[in-house]
Amino acid sequence: MESSVQNPASISYLTQREAAEVDETLMGPLGFSVDQLMELAGLSVATSIAEVYQPSEYNCVLAICGPGNNGGDGLVAAHHLYHFGYKPFACYTKRTPKPLYSGLVTQLESLSVSFLCLRTCQRTLTFYSSAMVLLKEVDKDGFVWYTNYESRKARELSENPHASLLFLLGWASPAGRTLDSGL
Repeated sequence: MESSVQNPASISYLTQREAAEVDETLMGPLGFSVDQLMELAGLSVATSIAEVYQPSEYNCVLAICGPGNNGGDGLVAAHHLYHFGYKPFACYTKRTPKPLYSGLVTQLESLSVSFLCLRTCQRTLTFYSSAMVLLKEVDKDGFVWYTNYESRKARELSENPHASLLFLLGWASPAGRTLDSGL
C-alpha cells in the first residue's frame, strides 16, 4: 500500500465550510463533545508524526499552539507525542482561561513538557517582562521568532537587546538539555 506521504496526489482536503459542517454533524446529531473531538484530532496528529518521524531519529518536537481549538489540538498532540517517546516543547502564545485548555496545560506541565517564553528587562534592570513568542526557526545565528515591530516586546528589545529565551518546566530544567542564546 502506497503511503500518502509518497503520493501527495492521494491527499484530499476539506474546505473551511466542509470542516464546519463535519463539526456540526459530529457535535449535533452524533453527540461528540469538543473535548472528544480535540482528543481525536491531537491523537491523529501525533500518530501521523510518529508514522513519518521515528522518535529514535527525531525526538524533539515543537508544538506551536494558538488560543482556539486548533491550539488545543496541538496541546493534546504534544501530550500523546510525549507518551510515544518524543520530547515535546510547547509554544502556547496566547493562553485562554477556559478550563479545558488550563487542564491541557496542567497535563503537559505534569509531564515536564517545556513551554517557550521570551524574557526581557529594562536597561536599568528594574523589572522583567515576559511574553510567549512564536518560534519561527532556529538558524546559525540563534532563535528567530515572529514579532510585531511596534509591540512593547520589540521596543524593549530595541532599548536593551539582551534577553533570555526560556523553556519553562515549572521549577527545574530537563537534565541534559542546554540552551545557547543566539540573541
